[in-house]
Amino acid sequence: MTVHLSLTGVGPIFQADVVTGDKHSLFPHHYSVMPHDCGYKVADGIGIRIRMESSHSGPRSISYGYGDVWVTGTLIAKEGEKVVISKNGERDLGLTLAKTARK
Repeated sequence: MTVHLSLTGVGPIFQADVVTGDKHSLFPHHYSVMPHDCGYKVADGIGIRIRMESSHSGPRSISYGYGDVWVTGTLIAKEGEKVVISKNGERDLGLTLAKTARK
């Protein structure tokens, strides 16, 4: 699954729930961004909410529940530099901070 997410605002809190490709699971993001001597201090929470079959009683009677998996942490980021938050094999989850141009 590839997700490119851009959040814009004045902060310091940024939050988004993205529907994944299967349209039944959510990919929630939560960031708190504060200035720091070395750039920005970012407290991050990135997860996935997966829909799972919880019971099945016939071809048309299926109940679903949801399970949550989260990666949380705090990091120091510099503007324009990618920080890898998590890595799974060859796939990584990265964060890049950038200032938006005012129009």
